[in-house]
Amino acid sequence: QYGPTRYYTVKFDDIRKGKQKVIDAYVMSSRDYDLTMSKKRKGVRIRRDNKSCDSWAKLMGWYVVKIHSNNKEFPGLYEAMLARDRSIYVANETRPEELNFPEEFDDLVDKEE
Repeated sequence: QYGPTRYYTVKFDDIRKGKQKVIDAYVMSSRDYDLTMSKKRKGVRIRRDNKSCDSWAKLMGWYVVKIHSNNKEFPGLYEAMLARDRSIYVANETRPEELNFPEEFDDLVDKEE
């Protein structure tokens, strides 16, 4: 239903020796990992399919953002958070604390001035 399960060969930087075969449900970008651990996200919901046999859908899930009254789905947390920010951003009106990534919007302010 969700696609094939993939395995990655990973060489860890910690005390583990050698390479390990890791299922795709446990592989993500370091940026998404850090964001997942921080638990600070605005306007983003996680969805999982607990009845699925697919490890990714069951364990990791995907992210949902409401953009202009429509739910939009994203595989990665960073993309979902940034899309949400872009959907609410209005130059010179949006406060930094309303955004997940206020630092990402310097160039958008310049474009709109």
